[in-house]
Amino acid sequence: MEAYDYQNEVEDLIEDQDESGYIMQDETWRINSMDLAVWADSLIHDKEERIAEIENVANNNIQALEAKVEKLKQWKEDSTKKDQSDIAFFKEHLHLWHMNTILNEKHENTELVAIDKEPKKLSLTVKLPYRNLTCRAQQPVITLNGKEIGKAKDDAAFVQFVKENSPEFIQTTEEVKWGEYKKTLKMIEHNGKMIYVDGVTGDPLEFIDLKKQDEKYDWKIKY
Repeated sequence: MEAYDYQNEVEDLIEDQDESGYIMQDETWRINSMDLAVWADSLIHDKEERIAEIENVANNNIQALEAKVEKLKQWKEDSTKKDQSDIAFFKEHLHLWHMNTILNEKHENTELVAIDKEPKKLSLTVKLPYRNLTCRAQQPVITLNGKEIGKAKDDAAFVQFVKENSPEFIQTTEEVKWGEYKKTLKMIEHNGKMIYVDGVTGDPLEFIDLKKQDEKYDWKIKY
């Protein structure tokens, strides 16, 4: 669809001003006869036709521009699809290679420690020409009685436990100061899973679940 040169057409449409502007400024003006009623009706009709013409010009241009935008979007998608697929493929294999490199290094370090030798530093960052491959440990996903910790600070059982054992961490809103309370806890491995134990009593906190996450592999673009 070909777009109109709407700017010139709209200027032509609005150039012919009528006396309605002056009438509207006259607070005393009223329709008081059939002639004026007919004249006002005709004026409204003319303005409705002009609005329809302007809208037609605008809509034709909008449709033409939207069609052009959609064509550009499709061209962008089609033109980058192969490269995006290649990037995803090679990115996955870069991370697999990095992961295997670290796994091999961990295995070598286990053997070194077994013979009382100093373990080697892991290749947590691998510098490449255009990006750095990175590996960093992630914090466990913490849930309390099945709820995310951020939404569980007012959990009744949690609040009651902390109130009895570490009341200084209870706020007047009866929410646990999780950031501070967490510092008093110890994370240990028990029966093959990570758990928190109370830093004072050493009691396991069964109501707090820790879900261990694998290392996160990513890269940083060099600018």
